[in-house]
Amino acid sequence: MKRLALVAVCLALTNAFVARPRREWTKTPPSILQAPNPTSVPACPTTLTQRCAVGREEPFGDERSGSLFDRLRRQLGAAVISAALVATPVTLSVSQGPGRQEASGMLGGIRLERSVAAALSEEQSLVVDVWREVNRQFVDGTFNGLGAEGWKNKKLDTVKSLTGKEGDTEAAYKAIRSMLGALSDPYTRFLTPEQYDALASAATGSSAGTGVQLQIDPNSGKVVVVTTVKGGPAAGGGVSAGDEILEVDGESTSGATAELVAAKMRGAPGTEVSLALKHSGGKTERLTLTRAAVKVSPVQSDLLSVASAKGAGPSVPVGLITISSFSQETPSQLVEALRGVTQKGARVIAVDLRGNAGGYMPAGVEAAKLFLPPGAKVISEVKRDGVAETFLSEGVGSETKAPLFLLVDGRTASASEIMAAALQDNKRAFLIGPSKTFGKGRIQNVVPLEDGSGVSVTKAKYVTPSGKDIHGVGLTPDQISTTCGPTDAPENCLAGIL
Repeated sequence: MKRLALVAVCLALTNAFVARPRREWTKTPPSILQAPNPTSVPACPTTLTQRCAVGREEPFGDERSGSLFDRLRRQLGAAVISAALVATPVTLSVSQGPGRQEASGMLGGIRLERSVAAALSEEQSLVVDVWREVNRQFVDGTFNGLGAEGWKNKKLDTVKSLTGKEGDTEAAYKAIRSMLGALSDPYTRFLTPEQYDALASAATGSSAGTGVQLQIDPNSGKVVVVTTVKGGPAAGGGVSAGDEILEVDGESTSGATAELVAAKMRGAPGTEVSLALKHSGGKTERLTLTRAAVKVSPVQSDLLSVASAKGAGPSVPVGLITISSFSQETPSQLVEALRGVTQKGARVIAVDLRGNAGGYMPAGVEAAKLFLPPGAKVISEVKRDGVAETFLSEGVGSETKAPLFLLVDGRTASASEIMAAALQDNKRAFLIGPSKTFGKGRIQNVVPLEDGSGVSVTKAKYVTPSGKDIHGVGLTPDQISTTCGPTDAPENCLAGIL
């Protein structure tokens, strides 16, 4: 390499002293000297020019023009380029700056840059991939006040911090989390391969483990059981909704996310997992469960008989539909549940969303459509450019006549709030609960990465049909009920209202 570079320099110096006849270029300059975006700069003259992008014309064709020093400078510049091309990976680009001064430090208006990507380790490349997705999608164009330049510097600092740490995956994951922490958005986060798999399984409604659905309690920050699947290992082994998961196989869950705990509880069918639980009554217990293939069905239905508000009147048949979370299959399951309770004679529909922390956002939109007439607004999604995309109901086969009640609480969040807000704002449903809902009005997009991990990026905010942004505020029930807590029976929520 060194010898080739030296030969290139020597040849250039020799050519500088040899008088050569004047020659003109009458064709388009070679592409290596053209600007990457010709439409963004003035067109170059028909003769091959130097620094044409900055408005200065110096024909290369007349190499005899100028002093001996000028000819030497030009040939030496060409030699350096040749040597650089031989010796190291480079990126060539034509200067497109507005002034001559900007190009004065470059060789003929050509900038040489060492290829950074060629030198990145796998861990550093992962940082760049995460940064790129966040940079492309993040809802806040100021990046939490950092600005575009400050956010770019975060990437550079993070990449630099991993120098010499090739193969240290944990160091890379920690560095990425630190970088994302600068955005102060708890929903824009890095997911390990285990966390990504758990989240993907929840979104599709499939699971291989104990048959529980978990979430972070918004008040305590602990991982708690939202519901158990009938017939699953957890339901049969003594796990109940509201139980706090303290340990999994002897490892504390303190500070862990619900996705991470769910991932640790998953495993091959027939294997065992040990759990330490704290029941809602305060009692702690250790259980050993045998994992099994479980199909999570977050939609359950039943027919209730609820006393009317008049007291002396006959009881009212209520079709109760409980949605514990939203997955891709939830809308179709909701249709089946509606059909089932209607066939059983339900005159009133009650949808229980207590403890539903959300899940697959489009499912919440589709669920709301099942109860709305054609053309009704469901939600407006607003991205960082301020442009709103409004989702409307098609009204095909929707249930718009039966009285509809939604049961909510402080754990009702995200996709379940989308459904509740759409039905409340359109005056289609009556909300009942002990308090406001959680108040998560931001939408995330989960992107898989090359090593099996993923990144969740807050890509938009949503506003309700009436134009409200409920993030950090929540929805206020139409009826505040102190008898409609997390463990209260649905009949208690509806008592005295029907």
